[in-house]
Amino acid sequence: MALRQGRLERIIACSTVAQLGYLLLALPLAGGPAAAGPWSAGAWSGAMFQALSHGLAKAALFLGAGAMMRAAMDDRLDSLDGIGSALPVASFAFAIAAVSIMGLPPSGGFLAKYQLLSASLTAGQWWWTVPLLGGG
Repeated sequence: MALRQGRLERIIACSTVAQLGYLLLALPLAGGPAAAGPWSAGAWSGAMFQALSHGLAKAALFLGAGAMMRAAMDDRLDSLDGIGSALPVASFAFAIAAVSIMGLPPSGGFLAKYQLLSASLTAGQWWWTVPLLGGG
C-alpha cells in the first residue's frame, strides 16, 4: 500500500503496518505454552528493540518529512525533486531513519530483526524466517 502512495506522509504512515507485524512475531515465539525455552528472552528483546528503534526512526522520518514539505510547500513526491540539495541535513536524517525502517545493517531495525530471526531459528520455528527476511 505504501508503494502506491503519492504523498510523503502517507508513505511513512503506511510503513508502520508492516513494522507492527515484527512486533507481533514475538507472540508465537515467546508467548506460547513452551515459553520457557532459551529463545523466549531473545524474542521479547527483539520485539522491544523493534518497538524502540521503529518509534525513534518513525519520529525522525516525520520530522525530516515535515521540514522537506515546508520547504517545498507541498507533500506530493513530484514536488520534492531536488530537496536534498536544499535541505542536506534533513535529507540525511531522513535517509538514516529510512535505513533503520528497512532493517539494513548496522541500524537498530536490523539488530531487532536479527534478534527475532535468531530466536525463531533457536526455537526451531524456521518458517518465521520467511516473513522476517522477505519483509525487510
